[in-house]
Amino acid sequence: MRKFLLAAGAAIIALNAAPALAAASEGCSTEAVQAMAPPGTTVAMAVREVFADRDEVYSDENWGCRVSGWVTNQNPGPNRVMFNLTLPDNFNGRYLYLGVGGAAGKIPNMPQRLLAQGYALAGSDGGSGAKSIADFSFMADPARLTDFMWRGVQSSA
Repeated sequence: MRKFLLAAGAAIIALNAAPALAAASEGCSTEAVQAMAPPGTTVAMAVREVFADRDEVYSDENWGCRVSGWVTNQNPGPNRVMFNLTLPDNFNGRYLYLGVGGAAGKIPNMPQRLLAQGYALAGSDGGSGAKSIADFSFMADPARLTDFMWRGVQSSA
């Protein structure tokens, strides 16, 4: 019992002596995020930036990491699903995936107000590769159609 108490005491001292954790986005680099990414994911860019509306005062609480890249899906495929992901330092525990209308064709804009409030946000082009929200030519391609119908959101989320 004495050995257990000594070990527990040493663990408590070690935990209390540990340095403070850096902000989540301090490790925000393309290389660092790529190292954490699931297989089939390419991180094209990861940058630390401030999230705030034009009229809002910028503060240390509104910093985070913006990540852009793509997921390559297979069977059928290959097909790329382009995505953006934003990870605020002041994460409030909530994640929101944003969609786009029509044939997709673009990655949704990340609402600055939600980022400043601590929401983690993500969105993708659904894998359609469409040139506009009215371009449904991707439907002839089985991989792009599968991504648009369901797989693109699932794999990029």
